[in-house]
Amino acid sequence: MAFRNPVRSLPASRITGQLTGAQIVDGAITFPHLKGPLSSAAAVRYLDVMDDASLWERISSPGSWGVVVSTDATTGGTVLQATGETNLRSRVRIPHDPEVLYRVSVRVRTRTEGSAVPTVYLGLYGFAADGVTTVSRNGIVEIGNQAYACAYAQKVPAASGWVTYTGYVRGRVASGSAPFGPNPKMTSPLTLHTNVRFVAPYVRLDYPNPAVTGSVIEVDRVSVDAVYTGVVTAEAVEAGAIDGQTITGTTIRTAASGRRIQLDPDGNLYFYPADPLQAPGAIRVDAADGTLQLVGPNGDGVDYGVTFQKAFGETSATFDTDQVYCVGSMFADNIRTGRVTITPSAANTPTPATLSGLGMSGTGAVRAVATAVTTLPGTAVTGVGCTNPSRDGVTIWLTRTSTTATSVEYVLFGE
Repeated sequence: MAFRNPVRSLPASRITGQLTGAQIVDGAITFPHLKGPLSSAAAVRYLDVMDDASLWERISSPGSWGVVVSTDATTGGTVLQATGETNLRSRVRIPHDPEVLYRVSVRVRTRTEGSAVPTVYLGLYGFAADGVTTVSRNGIVEIGNQAYACAYAQKVPAASGWVTYTGYVRGRVASGSAPFGPNPKMTSPLTLHTNVRFVAPYVRLDYPNPAVTGSVIEVDRVSVDAVYTGVVTAEAVEAGAIDGQTITGTTIRTAASGRRIQLDPDGNLYFYPADPLQAPGAIRVDAADGTLQLVGPNGDGVDYGVTFQKAFGETSATFDTDQVYCVGSMFADNIRTGRVTITPSAANTPTPATLSGLGMSGTGAVRAVATAVTTLPGTAVTGVGCTNPSRDGVTIWLTRTSTTATSVEYVLFGE
């Protein structure tokens, strides 16, 4: 039995009892038919995997299009395929909240290039409060000048394969000031015209730039997501997501409390001990003279020192209470030590040995001290002296009662 005039709509007041899944024909309810809260849900998440051609409409363009099976589609098993200039607008009307940041993504590829590499425009199409009247960036009825947040005059060569273009949209502005796009950064979203109340995904394929190429272009998926930026949880941050980025005005620490390393916005690096009553040590820059300071921790009125220790070794140097304790060897580039052997030219005659190439750092005055390696000071060795000390060398003098070669130890100190 067939109905001559089938019912196409029925008020909710005429429905009694429960409507079960068995009473609804598969495919009878599609996204454009949802109203109220279900329709508003699209403001949070909308995804089209291109498996239903009835969800799209072609506007003012001569190209051909359809949904076809694709074995290499990245989402699902079908794609929207268009040949030549094709403007396609989703039949879905997504309520636009100007205070929400939207992420719009379109995945496309050029399957076959025509006469040249084709051009695409990808983004959102604006509607007025009635959900029917077109609102462009200029606030008028025109299919062009829409919100191309994902791609604007983008060339899509076939060699690129599947490419996902993503853009961000937030807010509304007055006529004439809405930008063109694209807007790939969420920190710089595209704004819609002030009269926009609904949006729909919009793709312009093989746009005449400068002419239609006759290319075959496929769309794999379109999504519109609300991005809530008020709170970012650890689960929402992928490992490596902030590598190479600049973070300003924040605190970075290895733990929330207890023993930890903490970099504060003041530019100082703090080293907290396990004892919460003990102030941390720090690496900081002095605000007065700009010197880099290494500061030890303190607690209960005690200033603790700073120790430098060789990894996996016993060698160390500790700076504590205006003293330096060194376990192992100490080296300073303004100090030079060594030994030189001098053979007197004659008995009881001062004989010099000039040293050079010491390469001591600094620019101040240099002092030199020398002493003979002997068991007969004052008898066999009657004198040792230094002249002309400099950053690069010194002259050392030896006098003894014979011409026996004698070793002389020397130390140079640079101020």
